[in-house]
Amino acid sequence: MIDVIKRIFRLAPVLLPVLLLTTACTSGSYTTIGSIENNTSTGMSMSYQYFNGYKANTFHLDSGETAEADVDIKTEEGKLSLSITDQEGSSCYQGTDLPTSSFSVKLEKSGDYTVRFDAVKHKGSYKLEWKIGKE
Repeated sequence: MIDVIKRIFRLAPVLLPVLLLTTACTSGSYTTIGSIENNTSTGMSMSYQYFNGYKANTFHLDSGETAEADVDIKTEEGKLSLSITDQEGSSCYQGTDLPTSSFSVKLEKSGDYTVRFDAVKHKGSYKLEWKIGKE
């Protein structure tokens, strides 16, 4: 038992930052079945047999920065919606009942952005990566 506790304490400095990075900006209320998920500081993705609810992530643009949000959607069943809003709550992109598709959204104002996927009994996948650059 003591060996297990020692291992946990040795791994804590490695695992804690990873947990904080993956949970600090990501939120949601959802149910998934057969899902594989990857959330990073530059994007979010998930493939699944079933996704119902929502997943959200936030990121920040400093003054003079822009971002290109590249989106890939695969829809086999159900409905998937995507919204991107700025810190004032203004819509930068709103798509509902998205079919299988790929597209980009340009973001040009500094501040915080929220990316949110809403699913109703959706089967498929999503991937959104933001590339931050200078004006």
